[in-house]
Parts: sequence; structure tokens; C-alpha cells
Amino acid sequence: MNTFLGSLKVMGLGMLGIFIVTIVLIVIMMLLTKIFPARTNGADSTEVPTAEQKAACSQTNDTDQ
Repeated sequence: MNTFLGSLKVMGLGMLGIFIVTIVLIVIMMLLTKIFPARTNGADSTEVPTAEQKAACSQTNDTDQ
């Protein structure tokens, strides 16, 4: 019975460690999100340009040359 209670203590410490590491990782991710916010527009934008935007872009490229 003494061995069983010792194993419960070890298991509880392991689960506590996993919980603490998970909380630390969540806090780090939240801090990184605050420090480096996502870009809403710019070169890294994943939006697909519309036909009008493509036409306007090709017209400006033609006049630049």
C-alpha cells in the first residue's frame, strides 16, 4: 500500500509539471502575440486580389515604364 501511495505522489507531481509547462507556453504565446501583432495588410497579406485590383496594378506598371 505504501508503494501505491508513493506512485500517486509521483503521478501527481508529473501532472502538475505538465500543467505548469502548458500555462507557461500559453503565456509566452500571448506575450509574443502582443509584441509582434499580425499584419493586417501589406506584402504578407493572403488576400486574393480582385480583377479590378489586378487591372489597376497592370495599368500603373505600364505607365511606370
